[in-house]
Amino acid sequence: MDDAVQFKEKIGKYVTNIGILLVTMLILYVSYTTFYVEPLRKKIIGNQAPRFITTDIHKNKFVFDNQVGKKIILLNFWATWCHTCQEEMPYLNDLQNSFDQSDFVIYGVLEDLQPNISKVREAYFRFSAHVTVDFPIIVDMTNEIAELYGTHKLPESYLIDYGGNVFYKHEGPITPDDLDFFKSMIKQIM
Repeated sequence: MDDAVQFKEKIGKYVTNIGILLVTMLILYVSYTTFYVEPLRKKIIGNQAPRFITTDIHKNKFVFDNQVGKKIILLNFWATWCHTCQEEMPYLNDLQNSFDQSDFVIYGVLEDLQPNISKVREAYFRFSAHVTVDFPIIVDMTNEIAELYGTHKLPESYLIDYGGNVFYKHEGPITPDDLDFFKSMIKQIM
């Protein structure tokens, strides 16, 4: 009988500890999103676009700071596994092809948590065999760039003006209904 009581007490302590751990994790998550993520999302529009260094899909070094001020930029965060990202590609291509690349460029920020760039490239080239991509692709294998911008869902796009300021943030896919709006905004800040 004593063994059964001791066993129940151990299980009770175990369940209590699990409960405390879960509550602690919930508090940490709520604190993180409330005090870090949400303010970052709100602060980005109208402020300087965060700078970063990464590689493009061809393994070349990409320094975002070297691009700012030369043209209007649309950073589009996406992933090869994201269905709405696939649906959005033709509209992004249309947007890219509506302007001279000396004035406007889309950089697709490929979110892919692969162990190395070769695996990211494999996923991208499988994707691009079925879906045309008419703009440069840069890689964010660690989600560091997404964190800088406060991006936590895909797709998401940031329009950046000549001064390097985030002019507009678009959550979700760019659809045919959004194209005229984007074209108008780009012309407005040219």
